[in-house]
Amino acid sequence: MKNSVTNACNYLCRKYEVLIAVFHISRILKDLHLVDTSVDRHAGMWGTSIIMAIDSGLVKNLNFYRKCKEPHKYGVIGNPLKALPSQGLKFIKAIIDYVEKCLKNLTASKCYYNM
Repeated sequence: MKNSVTNACNYLCRKYEVLIAVFHISRILKDLHLVDTSVDRHAGMWGTSIIMAIDSGLVKNLNFYRKCKEPHKYGVIGNPLKALPSQGLKFIKAIIDYVEKCLKNLTASKCYYNM
């Protein structure tokens, strides 16, 4: 997957002379010390909070998580029961501020591949 993204970015940069920035949301939240990604990586509190903030109708059947003895078998790494739309809005704002700062500092003469 990483090579495919890198190859696509390289192609677009060469062919269309564009700048591409790729951001990993969980790394941003980790760098900002908002989330401990060692215990909350996928479909847990932060991811569910963000989805709830965007469209709470997309978050369905949290009762499944309550009943499930091994949620990691279903891709859940974290606790979605701790999710709140208000927390999701805080995460979204922090991510936007982070990305905005990165883009303001981006220059065409530099190309970074740190995926």
